[in-house]
Amino acid sequence: MRPFNLFVLFTSLLAVWCHCNAKATRSSRVYHNFRDYVKKILNGTKAVYVVRGVFATRPYPICMRSVKLGSTTNQTFHHNLTYKSKWSANHSTQWLTRNVTYKLGPEHKYPKLIIAALNATGGKDPIVSGRFYISFANTGCFILTTRVNQENSSCSLWQSNTTTPSVQEACKRAFDAASSLYKGHMYEYKASECD
Repeated sequence: MRPFNLFVLFTSLLAVWCHCNAKATRSSRVYHNFRDYVKKILNGTKAVYVVRGVFATRPYPICMRSVKLGSTTNQTFHHNLTYKSKWSANHSTQWLTRNVTYKLGPEHKYPKLIIAALNATGGKDPIVSGRFYISFANTGCFILTTRVNQENSSCSLWQSNTTTPSVQEACKRAFDAASSLYKGHMYEYKASECD
């Protein structure tokens, strides 16, 4: 092979390698930021609400409100979660209260949030427990998703009580984009239903 051809081949391979590494570094930084935002929100003193959601199966949670209880670690947060379980358009349960542990953990390159919600008898509540991808996060909200083709797929927007209107708008746009792939029961927080 001629020296010029070797030079072209070498520079092409180097360019591809650099491009891929730069892309991986950018993605890694964005996901790290997502984790930091979620950490800050869950470790805050204000309540966190699920303000929008798409849920594939019934019953599904509505009026979710999560408040930090106390002890936390760098990756684990203990909360008190209240919600109603929606069975049909006209029927939801009374308020349910759960002791919840949120645990941050990466899966492959995407950050994950594992939710373990325990009922009064110590059993895991399948309606709100699960492993979720952190698809988006900023200073005031985060979006949790499952795989789209999963039987109990869901996409939900969790928002801090202190979120500003401009951050709320960014959260809503991100949720609209993320939830467009999901089919099921649409939920939007309504004070008349939740207060």
